[in-house]
Amino acid sequence: GGKMGDLLREIGQTAFKNCLADPCFPQGAIPGRQIKFLWELENIKNERKKLLLTVEEYTALAAEFGIESEKELVDCTHLFHCWNVLYLFTQSRKLADNPFIFLHPFWLSHMVSAIFSFAHVVYTPTAMRKYIGGLDFAPPVALAADKGGLRSGVINYDTAKIIVAKSIRDIRGEPADSIISPSDISMCLQLLISMDLVFEKVPNALYAVPSLAPFSCPPVLKEVTPYLFQKGMGKMYLFNIFPKEFYFRLVCRLNHLLIPLSQTMPREMAPEIGEDGDYLPADYEFELTNSWKDGAWLGSEGVRAFMYQEDTMIYTYFMPTHMADKQVVEDTQSDPLLVEFHNFVDATIKGLASEYDGLAMSSCQQCLEPGCENWFDTKVLQEVSTRGDTVECQGCNEERPASVLLAGGGTDVSPGEYWQQLWPQLTATVGRETASALLVRLGCILDESDVQDAGEGYLQTNQARTGDWLDKFIKVTMYMHFNEGMYK
Repeated sequence: GGKMGDLLREIGQTAFKNCLADPCFPQGAIPGRQIKFLWELENIKNERKKLLLTVEEYTALAAEFGIESEKELVDCTHLFHCWNVLYLFTQSRKLADNPFIFLHPFWLSHMVSAIFSFAHVVYTPTAMRKYIGGLDFAPPVALAADKGGLRSGVINYDTAKIIVAKSIRDIRGEPADSIISPSDISMCLQLLISMDLVFEKVPNALYAVPSLAPFSCPPVLKEVTPYLFQKGMGKMYLFNIFPKEFYFRLVCRLNHLLIPLSQTMPREMAPEIGEDGDYLPADYEFELTNSWKDGAWLGSEGVRAFMYQEDTMIYTYFMPTHMADKQVVEDTQSDPLLVEFHNFVDATIKGLASEYDGLAMSSCQQCLEPGCENWFDTKVLQEVSTRGDTVECQGCNEERPASVLLAGGGTDVSPGEYWQQLWPQLTATVGRETASALLVRLGCILDESDVQDAGEGYLQTNQARTGDWLDKFIKVTMYMHFNEGMYK
C-alpha cells in the first residue's frame, strides 16, 4: 500500500508541475470561451444528430465563441482530443490534415474493439468461446460470414456488417431489429481506414488488417537483403521508442505500393483450425502470401523495395528493376524512379512519426563495405558531405567520402551458403535459367560455365527488367520457409 501511495503521489506531483508549465495553457488556466465551445460540442453530441463535423463547420462553430486564432483553435482542439470530447484522426498541428472532426470518441473506441474482439473469438479454442461475454455479435453468425478470412488477415464486407451493426444502432438510438443501411457500414469501414487500422484490398468487398497478418517475414529474406539490394539504396530508421501500432499504420499508408504475392498450397497443408473448418467454403484453397506482420514487399514501375521492422528500427531497401547489366551503380540517386519512390516512403515514415509526441527518430545510411553492419546517421553525413570530407566507419575502419555513402550503391558480394540452400528450390520453382540469372545478378560465381552464361544471357532480356525475377525470388523464400515450419 505504501509503495502504491508513493507512486500515485509522484504521478500527481509531476502532473501538477506539467500543468503549471503548460505552454498552451499556462498555470492550467483554460479561457472561458473555450469552455463554452466545449459545452456546445457536448450539446451537439447529446442530440445524436451528427457524428462528425467537417473542418470548415468546426472552425465556423469555434468562431461563434470568439476562437478565431488558428493557434488557439489547434491548442484547444488537441486538449479536447485528450479529454475524449472529440477525436482527431491525424495528430498534427494542422486541422486541415484531418478529413473531419469526429464527435464520439468513446463510440469509436467501442466499434473498433468489436472488430478486434472477433479476432479474439477466431483464435480462441472452440470449447472456450462460451466464456467470452459482452460481444456485439453472435460468434457462429460472424464465423459463417467470415469463411476463414480473418485467419488470412482480411475481413470481408458481410462480416464487418454483422460486427458493427450493434454499434450503429446504439449511436442512432435505434431498436435491435432495425435495418442497417449500406452507407452506415461504409461509414464504419471508412473510419477504420482513416484510423490506419485497415485498408481496402478489394473495393467495397475485402479489407486487409495489417495487425492481424498471418505470417512473419522469412528470416532468410532479412539476412540476404543487403546482398539482394547491394546495387540499390538502403536506409534504416531508428526510434527512441517504438509504438506497437506504428508499423501497422505505416503499412496502411503505403498499401497502394504493396506487391501482393501468393501461392496456392494443398489444402492438407493449411493450419489445423478444428471445428472452424466447417465454416470454410467447399472450394476453399489455402494460400501462402506475403502478408507479413513485420515486413512488406513494395514496388512500382521500375522499382522494388523491401521494408521490415525489428525492435525499434525500420529497415528499407530500394533498387531499380531495370539494372539488367552487372555494372556497379555508383550513384543510385541519379535514377529518377528510385528517387521518387524512396522520397515518398521516407516522407510517409517521417510524417507518421511526427504525429507522436515524444517520439524521436533518426535515419541512417548503410556502410558500403561487404559484411559490415554499421550504419551512419544521415544528418551527420549530409553535414560532412557539404564540406567535401570523408567519414571513417567505426565497424570496418574503411574511409569513404560522405557523398558516396549518401548515394548508396555497392560492390558485388556473394552471400555464400544462403544461395546453396536456395538453389534447389529456386530451380524447381522458377526454372534453371531464371535461378542462375538471379544468382549472377547478385554477383555469385557459379561453378558451371553453361549456367553462368545462361544467367548472363537472361539478364539482357526484357523480362529481367520488369522486376518479375525479384518477385519470384520472394515467392521462393516464402515457400521454402513455410515448408521448414518457420512461418509462425
